[in-house]
Amino acid sequence: PNTSFRLCDIGGAAGVDADLLLKMGVPARITILDFQKARVTFPNNVTSIVHDMFQAFPPTMRGKCDFFWLDFVIQDFSDSKVVSMLRHLRAAVGSLGSRLAMLQHVLGVHGAQLESFKAEMDLWQMVGFGGRERS
Repeated sequence: PNTSFRLCDIGGAAGVDADLLLKMGVPARITILDFQKARVTFPNNVTSIVHDMFQAFPPTMRGKCDFFWLDFVIQDFSDSKVVSMLRHLRAAVGSLGSRLAMLQHVLGVHGAQLESFKAEMDLWQMVGFGGRERS
């Protein structure tokens, strides 16, 4: 497959986003970095690496990602953990000029029903993980 850029899916778990992006025809070589190695089989242009996102990136990964992808990741952690994660991401960029995409709920921009759901998620994240929804 044509792989014109390298996407690093931080906290990509089982590769759901990687699979979706490939099915959409996104021409990327995808590396999933998460606390545990994904237990599924991927095509040749997807790899899974065990990585603690609160630590420095492996030297082999520094400057190797054109695009960092965080899909509902930062809500799971405290502010100090998120700051640590983002600092390590910044260091991993090197001189490459990578981009970062964070997919998250944005508080206060939808109707009452969705805002109620986001408030419940905020409480769940705080109690269950020490994280929170951010605006």
